[in-house]
Amino acid sequence: MPSEQVLYGRKPVASLIAHRVERICEIYCADSAKLEPLVQDAIGRFAVTGGLVHKVPMAEIESFLPQLNHQGLLAVLNPRSPVDLDRLLQASLSSREVILVLDQVSDPHNLGSILRAAEVFGVDGVVLTSANSASVTPVVRKASSGASEIVDICYVKNLSRALEQMKSAGFWLVGTALDEVSVDIREHAFDGPLAVVLGSEGKGLRKLTKAKCDFLVKIPQLGHLESLNVGQAAAVVLYEVIRAKVN
Repeated sequence: MPSEQVLYGRKPVASLIAHRVERICEIYCADSAKLEPLVQDAIGRFAVTGGLVHKVPMAEIESFLPQLNHQGLLAVLNPRSPVDLDRLLQASLSSREVILVLDQVSDPHNLGSILRAAEVFGVDGVVLTSANSASVTPVVRKASSGASEIVDICYVKNLSRALEQMKSAGFWLVGTALDEVSVDIREHAFDGPLAVVLGSEGKGLRKLTKAKCDFLVKIPQLGHLESLNVGQAAAVVLYEVIRAKVN
């Protein structure tokens, strides 16, 4: 069993069966696991379509995913190729016209949260840097509740060049930063094709990335803490973007 190409946890596996069953190669279920009816039904649907379901001892699953909250259930995934940037941009222009760009987000739990928010709010795709970014691992898949297998993901080697490519394709670049020049996100008009750019957990947007942005926005804060983490910020920003576009 390839340990990196797996999705574990009951709700993530059931969700992927419901929305992207073709991503699943086979399922391993602990014979002692007491699954909820919803999860049982999902696994049953997978089996009816010809999918392989293996009943194994809990210890076997534990040996593949030690110290992880797998809940006695995991799915082995079919290989998935990243999306080409040109293809992503063209597809977005024919859809919701919103893509999300992450500038070296390295924490796997934050990446998982961001991918989940991107799927919930209907983002057309997520662009990641090839270097200094978290990879899509089992931990990321679990944190994303399976959204990592639904949302289109594109990797770029040179983010600055990719941002220029987005501009050439007609996208406005909207960065998030707690700068004095940043506009309250509630006051910004999110018109036209948009690439929303978020920075890393500690440093935020890099200087060159920020300089490439057409606009900078910030989330208003009333409390004492310095900022939200990037996973929380992504959900707030994407909600505002989609709300503005729908309205």
